Amino acid sequence: MSLSSSLHDVPSSQITYEVVRDFVLTAEQNDLLTESITLELKLKRSGNNVADAVAAMSNTDGGLVLVGVSEEETGEARFKGISQRDFEGLVAHLRDLLPRALPEGIPVRIPNTTKLIGVFRVDADAVPHPVLVKGTILYRIPGHNVPADRQRVLDLVARDQAAQELKSPAGAINFPLHFQGSGADLALWPDEDTALATLRFRGEILLPHRILERPWIGSAGRQAVLDVLNASPLPEKVWGIALSARYESSSWRIAQGKATTLVVRAPAANDHIETQNGVPVSTSAYLNLAGRSLSLHLGVRWYLKQGEIIPLSLSDLYAGILAQLLTIARTCEAVASAVGAAEPIRMDTWEGWFNPSRKYRVTNVLNTSDFPRDGAENPSAGWFPPVRPQGRSVLELDTMARNWVAVFLLEMGIRDFEWWLTSLTIPTWASAAHLSAETQK
Repeated sequence: MSLSSSLHDVPSSQITYEVVRDFVLTAEQNDLLTESITLELKLKRSGNNVADAVAAMSNTDGGLVLVGVSEEETGEARFKGISQRDFEGLVAHLRDLLPRALPEGIPVRIPNTTKLIGVFRVDADAVPHPVLVKGTILYRIPGHNVPADRQRVLDLVARDQAAQELKSPAGAINFPLHFQGSGADLALWPDEDTALATLRFRGEILLPHRILERPWIGSAGRQAVLDVLNASPLPEKVWGIALSARYESSSWRIAQGKATTLVVRAPAANDHIETQNGVPVSTSAYLNLAGRSLSLHLGVRWYLKQGEIIPLSLSDLYAGILAQLLTIARTCEAVASAVGAAEPIRMDTWEGWFNPSRKYRVTNVLNTSDFPRDGAENPSAGWFPPVRPQGRSVLELDTMARNWVAVFLLEMGIRDFEWWLTSLTIPTWASAAHLSAETQK
């Protein structure tokens, strides 16, 4: 899976025929159609066939029902389409049968025709359970919709109750306590105080409900973490690493692994590696699977160079933020795939922190001299406030990185930087194609 939003979560305004076509043909190429839990193709509406699929997905993990796409044919021949009238009739039919579980319906026109593909996106977390069609409760198994037995019905009822409890303060104890407060308090390194400064971010995605049937990170998940981190732009591609004979490797390695958590570092042995400018840096990450929540807390820290401060430039700050966001998204995406819960996933809250050591201030370790500054405050730390990413693509995460830089600089009283921020080009290492190709090595 490449670092991009999928048909499950791409904004509806961006769904074109090409997006639908590429999604279906990729699934076909990867043999994901006949045994899918979250995707069903329907040539047209026949009785309650579409409503049954929507209800079954609502009672499972959600997903996609594509109407106007043949299950039997392959390649381009799959895309037959339906009329505008048939699409409108189908929406009305679903509204009658599933008034409390109506999916998002998106008509997508096939180029050079009057035909449409009906894209129906089912959010299983947005509806009360169980969902019935004509008195029947259905759920998904690979490639099929089947009637629910008594235990399945009881599980559906309990599922809504558990979700409600997690929203309450009492339910918060289900998550690690160090994520209740500031993420800056999580020690990513055993000797946290030795660094000059640390730039860290935490990103979280919500996995499908089926992850609760196997809520741990197995060997495949661990390997996925290493594969992605070792292909990521951190730390080599962001600032450049001049490896000497002293450093055998800058590879990421697991420092500690448990059933639901991993601590991964580069270099591995509490050492550091030097950038092309000779600045010592190290990186560390904490992966956590808590219920349906999969999060990665990722940090980069740098040190004095022979007792001297080498301030981080604003361009380096932007590059570091973007590199971490891309790495978090790609790592969580890969782990979700490795544990069999790749789709549909939902972006949850992300935030970040910029922390100089106790001896220094932000203005000591970050070079802002290129722009005027109102005020003389010297903050001891910086915060990138919680936000939910719009998607997983490079452009979407780049937008979030730039917005965070803007907020950060404004909070420091810096002005007249907007022209510089908009003129920045996305680094070559940040392209989705580059990261995807690297992960295949």
